[in-house]
Amino acid sequence: MIIESNEQSFKSVLKMPKLVGLIPLPAVKEEFPWSGEERQHNRRDNRSGKFKGSIEPCRFEEGFKIKAEWASPLPGHNVETYKLSQDGNTLTLEQNLTVEGKNLMYKTVYVRDT
Repeated sequence: MIIESNEQSFKSVLKMPKLVGLIPLPAVKEEFPWSGEERQHNRRDNRSGKFKGSIEPCRFEEGFKIKAEWASPLPGHNVETYKLSQDGNTLTLEQNLTVEGKNLMYKTVYVRDT
């Protein structure tokens, strides 16, 4: 994952792994303005259509949330909470994903390349 943050927006690029014998999937590129303005992006699951999402600061801790929702096929919504460690070397991403009424929560920890 490659992330960039500036005064205007948060940007992320997630490069999908290439699986042997399969067509490589395109990278997932997203940008959300810090103003909280809603944006549309291609669906992360590569199905047709878009999802709409926005960013907001967390209320009681440092970090921010990206909230997203999408329609059929497989309608759902997702809340991602991003937290950066005090030393800036570890990014923790907690996700709460709901698709067709089924919920999944998970945590991913990214450590900066040195």
